[in-house]
Amino acid sequence: MKKYVYLYINGLSDLGSRMNLLAFTSLLLQFPNSELWLMAFFLLRQIGALLSSLVAGYIADRFHRRHVMIISDVFAGLSLVLVVIIPTPFTACVSILLLGVFYTAFSVCLQASIPDIYGDNQASEINMRFIRLTSLASMIGFAIGGILTEVAGYKVVLLLDAGTFFISAFVLLFMSWKESKIEAKELPIGMAEGFQSILKQRAIFLPTLLVCTMAIGVSGYNYGIPLFAQTYMTNASTIHGFMWTALGVGSFIGSFLSKKIKGEPKKIYYCSVLLFIPVVNTLFLFTELWVVLFVLGLLGFIHAFEQWSHRNMIQQCESAIRGRLFGIQSLSMRVGFLIGFLLTPVLYELFSLQIMVILMQLITLMILFYIGITLLLGKGNRTS
Repeated sequence: MKKYVYLYINGLSDLGSRMNLLAFTSLLLQFPNSELWLMAFFLLRQIGALLSSLVAGYIADRFHRRHVMIISDVFAGLSLVLVVIIPTPFTACVSILLLGVFYTAFSVCLQASIPDIYGDNQASEINMRFIRLTSLASMIGFAIGGILTEVAGYKVVLLLDAGTFFISAFVLLFMSWKESKIEAKELPIGMAEGFQSILKQRAIFLPTLLVCTMAIGVSGYNYGIPLFAQTYMTNASTIHGFMWTALGVGSFIGSFLSKKIKGEPKKIYYCSVLLFIPVVNTLFLFTELWVVLFVLGLLGFIHAFEQWSHRNMIQQCESAIRGRLFGIQSLSMRVGFLIGFLLTPVLYELFSLQIMVILMQLITLMILFYIGITLLLGKGNRTS
């Protein structure tokens, strides 16, 4: 029973994580040079997750994943309490760096443990529930966080978020599941095994490439959303919120329908990525807000299938190496976002918003073309 209750405890923690973004922003805007602190804040948020991705995968396979999740929750909560006690821009930046590190470690361990916690036969259903709860957190988290920050102040929001991490750690203390035998190996050897496993398995290597290129493509419309919202001079903030909500609503609906799709996770993943490209390319072709919101909802719907099928693919791998595989997927995604957010301002300055979004999808399209040729050649070799 506890293991199913934990689904909603984790969803509560996701809700708090959406809320704290507005609280941190509210704090940093109170200080001189706030624009520089905000830049450092968002940069360190990505750097923390990027640096921890590889190590998190190794740790997930080297130590007991439940213990790593508990430690990550506790230190994530303490990093938020630190800002409440010492509310300065420096501590806020240190806190978000630590949150990036510990949240990534937690996420990698959780995703690698789902088949062990809930059973291989229920992993697909559980993945769908996690995506549904995360979508719900995205839909309401920003609204609640904004209201609470205005009414009660950023400290209350940060303490509430810290409380969700401590509750998660407390529940994990009373949970248990059988884990694969863990071999003690040095970090370089352990990580080398993870990369070798991906390179040897085309079914994992090709999706790993797509994770990176998809992140590049997603960064294009993520960068474009606030720019499009600014074209509505009087209600820019409200429209900005509606656009993110539309993504969450689409993902929430997709999480309900994904279980009705039959087929191999690999094929569903490739189809989702292929469908993503033409849909995202139409996003800013229209100026009518309702059309843009509809397309964003459709993108969220596609993302739900993409995330669900990708998790199912990796979770079908051997448990002993699953943590490193998820760690490498996380690294691939973070590298993609880093490349994407470096390219988007340059492309936007050189071209229009729509052209920038289209250009950001070309890399994914080329990788898909390569995958198609590879699969066709492989099928031809088997039949000859």
